[in-house]
Amino acid sequence: MTITKQMLPFLANNRMKNSKQWYSDHKDEYKKHVYTPLADITRALAPTVAKIDSLIVTEPRYVISRIYRDTRFSKDKSTLYRDNMWLTFKRPSARWSCSPAFYFEIMQNGWRYGMGYYCATSQTMALYRNYISQYPDDFRKIIKPLKNLYSETEQYKRKPKGECPDDLLEWFVSKSVHVTKWENDIDKLFQEDYLEDIKTGFLQAAPLYNFLMELGNTSIPESESYIPKNNVEFEW
Repeated sequence: MTITKQMLPFLANNRMKNSKQWYSDHKDEYKKHVYTPLADITRALAPTVAKIDSLIVTEPRYVISRIYRDTRFSKDKSTLYRDNMWLTFKRPSARWSCSPAFYFEIMQNGWRYGMGYYCATSQTMALYRNYISQYPDDFRKIIKPLKNLYSETEQYKRKPKGECPDDLLEWFVSKSVHVTKWENDIDKLFQEDYLEDIKTGFLQAAPLYNFLMELGNTSIPESESYIPKNNVEFEW
């Protein structure tokens, strides 16, 4: 399941043309060089994702990003198409409006994969920080498998309330949770072994994903001092 060498040039050209008619005239190329390879990659990653969480959606049509840009909340209303594409593996939004997600993204200047919890509520993040404060050793176990991935999130300028060991401060002051691995070598996508890197990264992030799912499903009382139960199993 390698990426075709025509994928990125097609996406760049389609964005440059910025024409619905041009895209319509070249839709067969899109299916051949973009959608079909991404669908194959989705199916190749599906068993690994299902091993982590059997409720995650792995059907390609729901996993693959749209080539159209969503301009509803963008200042740039004129650019119709994107020049990057990604896969998002998460539970169905109809039942879980907000949940962590695994992803793989291809860009013109590189590619990346990882896991993020971008929609976490302030209450869930409060539980997250309380857990770090009260169970630092257990949180270290959660992030210990992250050999290939690193945290990449926006951070608070001022440290939120609560105690935190120095080695976990980066995690404690994060506004959300996101672990990723960037790759600049596009040529690696033309060799199938890159899929093993993605699978390994997903599995390394599995304990953190399970922990975040546990927090997201926790009933939160009206108390900033509430501490989540230390009952998450960490297996990798």
